[in-house]
Amino acid sequence: MRQWLSPTEFDSEGSEYRKHLNNHAPATGDWLFQTEQYQKWYDSDDTGVLWIKGIPGSGKSVIAANLINVTQRENAPVLFFFSRRILALNSDPKCLLRDCLFQALGYSAILPVELQPLMARFPDVEQVPFKDLSAVLTAILPRFPKIYLVFDAMDELTADQGIVLDLLRLGQLKPSSVKVAITSRHAPPGGQPNHISLLDLQLAKSMIGKDISSYINHRMGLQGEGQMSSDDRSAIQDALSQKSQSLFLYARLMLDKVLQSGDPIHDQLDRLPGSLVDMYTDILNEHSVLSKISREFQVSLLSWITHSSRALRLTELAIVVNSDPNRWGQADTRDAKLMIRSACGPLVEILEDETVQVIHHSFTEFLLDDGRVSSSKSFPSLISSDVHRNLTITCVDYLLSGCFDSWSLMTAEEEDDDHKISEERRALMIRFPFLQYTYQNWPYHAARCDKLDTGLFETLDSLLKYGAHPFESWKAFWFSTEDIFPKEFYPLHVAAQSGLVSYTSYLLDKGDDADRADSYGRSPLAHAAIGGHSKTAAVLINRTTSVSTKDFDGLAPIHHASKGNHSEVVKGLLTAGADPMEPKSREDRSWASWSLSTNGKTPMQYACELGNTEAVDALALYMNPRQRDDIHLHWAASKGQANVLSVLLKHPEIEANINRKDEKGNTALYVAACYRNSATVRILLDHGADVRITSRNGSDDHEFTPLQGWARLQDQKMYDRTPRIPTGDMGNVLRLLVQAGCDINARCYDGETPLFAYEDQSLLGERHSKPAVEFVSLLLKHGADPRATDNRGNTVLHKASWCRERKQVVELFVKAGADINAINHEGLTPLITMAKQQIFDIRSFVDNGADVNKQDPDGNTALHHICTSWCLEREHIEEWLAYADPTIKNYDGNTCVYNLRWGNGGQGRVEGIKLMVDKGLDLESKNIRGRTALLAACENVQHHFAHELLRLGADATVRDFQNKSC
Repeated sequence: MRQWLSPTEFDSEGSEYRKHLNNHAPATGDWLFQTEQYQKWYDSDDTGVLWIKGIPGSGKSVIAANLINVTQRENAPVLFFFSRRILALNSDPKCLLRDCLFQALGYSAILPVELQPLMARFPDVEQVPFKDLSAVLTAILPRFPKIYLVFDAMDELTADQGIVLDLLRLGQLKPSSVKVAITSRHAPPGGQPNHISLLDLQLAKSMIGKDISSYINHRMGLQGEGQMSSDDRSAIQDALSQKSQSLFLYARLMLDKVLQSGDPIHDQLDRLPGSLVDMYTDILNEHSVLSKISREFQVSLLSWITHSSRALRLTELAIVVNSDPNRWGQADTRDAKLMIRSACGPLVEILEDETVQVIHHSFTEFLLDDGRVSSSKSFPSLISSDVHRNLTITCVDYLLSGCFDSWSLMTAEEEDDDHKISEERRALMIRFPFLQYTYQNWPYHAARCDKLDTGLFETLDSLLKYGAHPFESWKAFWFSTEDIFPKEFYPLHVAAQSGLVSYTSYLLDKGDDADRADSYGRSPLAHAAIGGHSKTAAVLINRTTSVSTKDFDGLAPIHHASKGNHSEVVKGLLTAGADPMEPKSREDRSWASWSLSTNGKTPMQYACELGNTEAVDALALYMNPRQRDDIHLHWAASKGQANVLSVLLKHPEIEANINRKDEKGNTALYVAACYRNSATVRILLDHGADVRITSRNGSDDHEFTPLQGWARLQDQKMYDRTPRIPTGDMGNVLRLLVQAGCDINARCYDGETPLFAYEDQSLLGERHSKPAVEFVSLLLKHGADPRATDNRGNTVLHKASWCRERKQVVELFVKAGADINAINHEGLTPLITMAKQQIFDIRSFVDNGADVNKQDPDGNTALHHICTSWCLEREHIEEWLAYADPTIKNYDGNTCVYNLRWGNGGQGRVEGIKLMVDKGLDLESKNIRGRTALLAACENVQHHFAHELLRLGADATVRDFQNKSC
């Protein structure tokens, strides 16, 4: 699971967290913990969100790192994420959730249960929608007695307001124990969001100023006595405190410069820049001169650092430097790594793991700000599209520089040797350290400089030549994470898959076939739909002969777009004639006979099941009333997709079918109750779903109420096992159903009420928890009858045999009024029933008043039945004899000793005979045939028992009523 989650390097030595924690100076930032807002957030049972606002450079990230460090001392989980816009992973909201889930894995036993269905649905974690990851995190957070979430630089996250609000709502799940702290330069979205209780803490200039003063004093103290006069110290303190304008970053960098320079202190202080912009410009100009490095080199270096998809390492950047024919005017003899280290001074940091990054995101904004006044001294702004163009060309040139010359294309037989291929691939990437980045990321950069550019297109053409060794080799690396990859994968497929709009048009104009399928049967349009590239899809739609061509999984492009929630692609396909109710024409290639069929699934059904609200909305709006009449609310209800139901039920023709049954005879309310999602049940009830309508669940002659579906009573009857689902919301669902009029004691065809389904709850809930106890408690609270019997006279206690939480459940039932000694139609008590099923747990019943010596219609006690077990051990016998009488005979005159079985390691049962004798068992007692235990053992050829009976004094000469002896 950790590997599947594929988190960022959130806690490595080069991570943002470690970087900012190392920048924390003693005695700074502690004022935060004394503020009214923090203390109220920390202690409050009602407010779970603390929003910390501050201007760029004011030290928010250092405060966040310190907050993480302090809260970790409480031995409570602390989940955190540092957002950075310049890094693709650190700006992705899904990566935030993946990091949090990864960090929580070591603390939560339920989390693997929640993640498993997602792993099954999405082998590649990149494909998991944000809402699904959010649902898992939402499910586990309230279960922690205390947990903290710290998100730094929310404004750096590539997220719309809805996603930010979703993250804020995490603090509303259980504000007393789930504490969310967020730093940002902005106020919360929309001011104070409705229904979200949060505390807004502005980083006051006065408090930051004091921290800066403390920081300067701390740094001065490290200089040692005699190195600086007291006047110079005071001058530095005063100048930096005034000039910094509460910007920690400014104070730190300028203090470094003053302390490292040999110039007179007062001369340096007179030349201090007046703002962050001036400071950045001065430092770049100064280090260009000091290091004798051109501005062009600085621009190229900073372009790579700020626009790469991930943080690059020093070795990778050195390769970029050396790959330029002119090395930006630098001599060939100059060491590339030293050039990188010195080019921009303190504005570029090289961490312990040799990751290279800019010092602060405000520096990135300075570089990207095209509104800065241009002058001879000013540093040029980076134009992102031009930067990505240059990076694309560099990546492609590197791939064509000889990386693949030694790579052998695999034969069909060799492709089966995954280990060999993986080792050869790894060896090549060690030999060419920049290969991994370039093969993975040239499409990333190319998609971000997408415009008509003949020079760029010719560069791409040089790599993307079908059948040529470089292209075929690149594909072997590009698809290296796939189990299998399409052989007939053409340049147009690459362009469509990567969202290269202009290059797609260029290839089509050159004559590439818009309808050419790869070896999976997928057209370029299908690849654009899978990737959600609406503009690329639009180009292909205008040039393809059909928008409904299906691949080898039976999926048309609109299926793929709907599955990915790519609403703009969906709209384009619908406009071009795609059918929103197009049935899937075959099973998936990976389908197995024991799997559920996917044949016939429509784009609308996929979108509903996956909770893809935007796609559902687009599909439904395009459909006419007759088509909308064919939509089943069950698709969304069966997966707990309440938001999808909200969209669908806006349409009158869909709402009119709210009580319609599906092919299994189930209503949407019934399947929603089975899924136990309260939001789904609530919206159906609000729109008129009738709780009185029963469902068949595929049966020809049995009916089930929604509440029986909630109890999963039909699972026991129909063996219709559904995947494990969380039980956390089942109390709310039960309350809604009871309030709507569901009979909590309604009987199914064999007379069982919902309460009888408690034994099966462990198959549906989390293994570490107590789902049966929770289930029983809820039903009893809402009026379930603990004395109810089924058609065979069994009470709920007769069903306790296989319940893992037997002791607590039996106690609940007895306290609620159940008869522990109730007799069913076969004359069996719950204890005897349990003993017949070879369950040794006598204490759960005895402690709640069970009569251990009660006899069944054949005169057997529970002890008679338990003695028939092949698994009975000495300790079991000893425990049972503490309560049960071994001298009681059944109506054949047999005591329990007659029932002992040899085999399966029966020594413990042999030893148990003496324990019975010690409790009063008469070895010479005879049954109705006149046989003693010894005679019975001899008859059954149980010589181990016979030897023990003789050892204990059994009479070897005794004869039965037929005058037979041993």
